[in-house]
Amino acid sequence: MSKKQDRIGQFLRLSKKEFEEYVKTNDVNRLAQAGEKLWNAFSMLVEMIVGRKISRFKELKDAVFDIYKERLDRTVLIAFENAYSLHRFFYKGWTEDISIEEEQYKLVYDLIELLRKRYKV
Repeated sequence: MSKKQDRIGQFLRLSKKEFEEYVKTNDVNRLAQAGEKLWNAFSMLVEMIVGRKISRFKELKDAVFDIYKERLDRTVLIAFENAYSLHRFFYKGWTEDISIEEEQYKLVYDLIELLRKRYKV
């Protein structure tokens, strides 16, 4: 297992812990933290799939679309869209309906796990 794979796993574990704390306390900041950790895990996962370092948002977006075009994998597009939404939620800290972020969190977590298995990352 590579160092980056370890970091992805670490982000996922920390994210899950934050989400569990959110469920217990209803502290929206915990959900924001959980989502941001998923964003980091997703970004690292994309780096591993494409085999190159990504340091800017545009590079990440382009890499996601490259994966989609080369492998016709819509899963990566859905994960990106929802992970990015969680990333924005982390920075804006406001929502009209927290259940949207809750469901996005669950979806992105599951999709990251699916993509890890699919691409053996």
